[in-house]
Amino acid sequence: MKYIYVDESGDFGFSKKSTKTVIIVASITGSDKSLSTWIKRIKRRKLIGKKSKISELKASHQKDEFLQYFYEHANKDLKFNIYAVVIDKAKISEKYTHEEGIIYLKAIEKLIEISASEISASTIWYLDRRPVKKLDWRFIQQSIRYKVLSLSTNNKIKLEIHSVDSERVINIQFADFIAYSIFRSKEFHDNRWVDRIKSHIKKIVTIKI
Repeated sequence: MKYIYVDESGDFGFSKKSTKTVIIVASITGSDKSLSTWIKRIKRRKLIGKKSKISELKASHQKDEFLQYFYEHANKDLKFNIYAVVIDKAKISEKYTHEEGIIYLKAIEKLIEISASEISASTIWYLDRRPVKKLDWRFIQQSIRYKVLSLSTNNKIKLEIHSVDSERVINIQFADFIAYSIFRSKEFHDNRWVDRIKSHIKKIVTIKI
């Protein structure tokens, strides 16, 4: 069984205030319960009072002390693999600058390609459900299903694809932290966090659209 959690860091805008890159990450584990238990334990240990009860942890909202603890212990405590796609906006054709849906879907398809070795007889995808301009989530799920099945060598694969609320599915929040670490590296050349989990990174590619 493989559990694949997908989230992103950065924005899809093209204004002067927008990020230069968007990172879309697949964080893959063989035990969803171990991961969720670990995240809850981290919250209890390092967040005080009301902060420990917040429903959604966002890496960008945390202090460096918490981030250091999170990444160091994730590296030591957990078994997971990381695949990531970097969307460099400077490499996006002008005709696609208002086509967020196309950009997002192309990145997801590339993410599936580079993580194809992780496809098992039973694979469950969880994607953070967010508004995607000009694209319906049912179409995204169907596209993912087609791409995964086309790359699988198993004719009896059990495949589930869910778009979920990151406040309700805590393991998506782990993917947020992974995406953030790579985003900091690509956007600001800040490698402090990604270096702590680099042994888990299997592949990172930049796409051109």
